[in-house]
Amino acid sequence: LWKNFPLLNTQILRAMYSYEDAQTDDAALSSAVLAASQEDDAEILYSTEVNARNKTGFGYKVNTNRGRFTCVTVVNA
Repeated sequence: LWKNFPLLNTQILRAMYSYEDAQTDDAALSSAVLAASQEDDAEILYSTEVNARNKTGFGYKVNTNRGRFTCVTVVNA
């Protein structure tokens, strides 16, 4: 990485970011997050439109095109 920035003053440099450092396989990451969520008993609803959500003391009341639900967390992905 340093060879790409020969004029960079490394004496005062605290951090450096390279785009390649943050590359991920989006499909693999999504699959892993989905699998981990299901292992933690998350209910996954595909093709579901959220019409309203209201915060409660417990979490949320959610109205969707597939019915009404209560939950601790809502993830819209």
